[in-house]
Amino acid sequence: MNSFKGKEILESRTLGDKLRIAREEEGITLKQAEAGTKIRAEYLKYLEETQYEKLPGEIYIKNFLITYAQFLHLNPQRVIDLFEEEGKIYQKVTPFKKHPKSSKSIVPTHPFLNPQFVRNGLIVLAILILFAYLGLELNKIIAPPLLVVENPSGDNIVTTEHSIEISGMTEKESKVLINGEEISQNQDGYFQATIDLKEGINVLKISAEKKLSKETIVYKYIKVESSNDS
Repeated sequence: MNSFKGKEILESRTLGDKLRIAREEEGITLKQAEAGTKIRAEYLKYLEETQYEKLPGEIYIKNFLITYAQFLHLNPQRVIDLFEEEGKIYQKVTPFKKHPKSSKSIVPTHPFLNPQFVRNGLIVLAILILFAYLGLELNKIIAPPLLVVENPSGDNIVTTEHSIEISGMTEKESKVLINGEEISQNQDGYFQATIDLKEGINVLKISAEKKLSKETIVYKYIKVESSNDS
């Protein structure tokens, strides 16, 4: 078993099949072949199963094949030729310490043109718009309502009348109160009411408020003088 007899290699099978058949014809197990070649049985099995991609590299594969061919009394050069002729299998082999270079040139991409950057930017923008919208809506709910008192126009009024007409405008959803009493308003927010006065200083607190908002307050100070004083 130590002399090379130059056995013929069957041409109709893969190189791996031919190695396995030659070993079986010799009545040798993979463990025995490992002991005779000093090549791990696992590697010999990969050679026989044509799983070259699991072996260390092209140089090692060729050395394994030469050693294994001599051990099985096959022609080493013919084994190497068959290995190189099996094009598809040969392409799977990664050359030993050889790194393929890509022929494609790498074009630098501006970070702002990166699709992921653009997508993330749009998401952030949408979130900011949503928060801005919610902020505006919340402000509408909690902000004090507009209140305009058209009559009387001044804040300090002197009169001899014992009643006065209060009128003005506020927001539609608001409630208007004069000294704590609710005053009705029309669908446009216009309100009007006649308030009784007493002689002396009358303080009118006119307020408008929404359900969840703070109130807007306007004070009117009205002095009622006796007609006899005039």
